[in-house]
Amino acid sequence: MAIDDTLSLTDRIAAAETRILKAVFPGTTNHYDTLFGGTALQLMDEVAFIAATRFSLKQTKKARRYGPGNVITNN
Repeated sequence: MAIDDTLSLTDRIAAAETRILKAVFPGTTNHYDTLFGGTALQLMDEVAFIAATRFSLKQTKKARRYGPGNVITNN
């Protein structure tokens, strides 16, 4: 479904749904054979960026917070 300005909020949310499929190799797992938490967060960040861009219909930037009050955006 293409997203445009005429869709209702519910339809825009549904159209922005995003799924990715990534293979998990031994190099990305810990000694319990589970995915490293940082890798999982990186994948969630990637999907969130794609979904936000699709939903907002605008170019989106990611922001990272390093310490209190320090926000850096990726251009």
